[in-house]
Amino acid sequence: MNNFIKGKKLFWLKAIFFAVGGVVLTFFIRKLGVDKILNTIIDLKFYAIPLIINSFIWYLLYTSAWRNYFVNLKHQISFIHMLKIKICGESVNIMTPLNFMAGDPVRAYLLNHPLGHSTKFSSIIVDRLLHITATFSFVLVGILLTFTEEAVPPAVRWVLLAFYSVLLGLIGFVVYELVAGHGIRRIHKLLSFLRLTRRFPQLEDSLGLIGEELKSFAGGRKIYFLYAYIFHLLGRTLGAVEVAIIFHYLTGDTHFLLSVILATLTSVAFFVFSFIPGGIGIVESMYAGFFYYHKLDPALGVSMQLIRRLRALFWLGVGLVLMNLAKKPPSSEDLQRT
Repeated sequence: MNNFIKGKKLFWLKAIFFAVGGVVLTFFIRKLGVDKILNTIIDLKFYAIPLIINSFIWYLLYTSAWRNYFVNLKHQISFIHMLKIKICGESVNIMTPLNFMAGDPVRAYLLNHPLGHSTKFSSIIVDRLLHITATFSFVLVGILLTFTEEAVPPAVRWVLLAFYSVLLGLIGFVVYELVAGHGIRRIHKLLSFLRLTRRFPQLEDSLGLIGEELKSFAGGRKIYFLYAYIFHLLGRTLGAVEVAIIFHYLTGDTHFLLSVILATLTSVAFFVFSFIPGGIGIVESMYAGFFYYHKLDPALGVSMQLIRRLRALFWLGVGLVLMNLAKKPPSSEDLQRT
């Protein structure tokens, strides 16, 4: 009952932040020019095709990464079935203020396969951890690329270098722990030292479950672990490709270096402002500032992020259709198809 109340409070809190972000977004659109932004989006036309194809490819990559968990454990599950579930899960992420906290359980629910409840959720936990690790790796690349920006003051570069070094060490530690099959043993020890596991008994059980599943995953062929990580990293890289495609539409140049940096900043913004669903209003403001800093029209920056949101809405529609069709469980032949 207490968990239900806490979840309800969290939902409404995020809903309020979402509304505040919407107000900020409306302010920026009106300030920069409604007609200019709308006309830019309407004139997108055929540029929408490569954007959809690019985003479909990253769905393929993320599904491949998730499926590697089951391949490693010698469970054969249809790739098409998992792809549909992945799209549905991401649709729920977009629809609800709770983001992946709502979308990931939907993935487990739709995974019609004779697997244990624990295995289904553990596959998603491992997949989420690898996704976060790959995201941090991608962010680190973007941080390094900021050193090519001549306008960045030397003091800021040193701060970024220190930040890069610390994060690189943390990511290296996490990857080593997972690949070596140690799970989250040292994290568990740290939490125990801080007496958090004694204060929150549920945390102790959850850590134990996650640790065992990570050991199981890493205990198989390490190549599957590496494949999953690479697929997630490539998926994050396609985010920069999407920005480059929109850059080409808006300015006639891909600005690929700027695209990688901007995609990196987007990942950081979504992480820092995770309490605002979709970072609505905040991310658009950041894009406007980024364009202004690089002597480009800020209105084009807002248009770029709105175009990315329209792409997300397209896949939201696809996900809703797939969830409506997911009433009938897949056949045994479909489950065995690879």
